[in-house]
Formats: sequence, C-alpha cells, structure tokens
Amino acid sequence: MPIYFEKLEQIIKRWYDIYNIQKPNDPASWVSYKTMQKQAKLKLLKKVLNLFKTIENKEIFIIPDIDKKDNFYIKINEIQKSKL
Repeated sequence: MPIYFEKLEQIIKRWYDIYNIQKPNDPASWVSYKTMQKQAKLKLLKKVLNLFKTIENKEIFIIPDIDKKDNFYIKINEIQKSKL
C-alpha cells in the first residue's frame, strides 16, 4: 500500500539520522548518549502522533490499484471549512 507523506518521511529520516550517531566508548559520554536517544525518541514519537491527529481533520480516500490485487493508494485531502 504505497503512501507518500512528506512530513512523515522527514520524521523517519530524522529518526534514522539520530540512530546512526556513533556510540561513544567513554562511560560518561554513554550516559549522555542514552539520554539524548531517549529524548529524541520521545520528541519524534510526539511529532508522529500530532501528525496522525491532524489527519482526522481531513478526508481520506482509498483507491484500489487496477494492476495489482490487494494494493491500494491512499489520498488525503484537507476538508475545506466554511469561512462564514
């Protein structure tokens, strides 16, 4: 099920970059490293959660793929609110 979601892609790339930071050998640096990892993980998870909460305010269309069985495309459109 292909989904292109630019904001989610950016968050996942940041997650990947954080987890590719080389691990330190010094015990004091190790504590800082683990704390940084934990805080970064919480921050990125909150971003993903907020991103999915914004989807609730949008229309979601699921379109079946003509060529492949059991594949779908997902399109997310923002609901237009009245300006009255």
